[in-house]
Amino acid sequence: MAGISISINGLDDALGLMDEVIADVQSKLPQAIAEAGKTVEGAAKDLCPVRSGTLHDSINSEASGNTAVIGTNVEYAGYVEFGTCKMAAKPYLIRALVDNEDAIIEKIKAAVL
Repeated sequence: MAGISISINGLDDALGLMDEVIADVQSKLPQAIAEAGKTVEGAAKDLCPVRSGTLHDSINSEASGNTAVIGTNVEYAGYVEFGTCKMAAKPYLIRALVDNEDAIIEKIKAAVL
């Protein structure tokens, strides 16, 4: 049985270029993720119901690599977000994320394109 040989000219150059593009995206993505996190943080603060200001002031975002975490350490935050049997939900975190989905996508696209 005869073997088949295929040769692709310029493949090494193309692969090298792809590696450069990937490295460029990986270097820009963390900053875009951090900016997106700040956008959601700001929206959550705008949407958060304020009685004493403790919950509002505790909302923060932390970014590391390709992840941003937006939240609060206030123990009653979940009750406000999701409600209780005695209190209606007043969503601020989930709504901040959903309302800013397009802005988040645009920030990431702008950074990597």
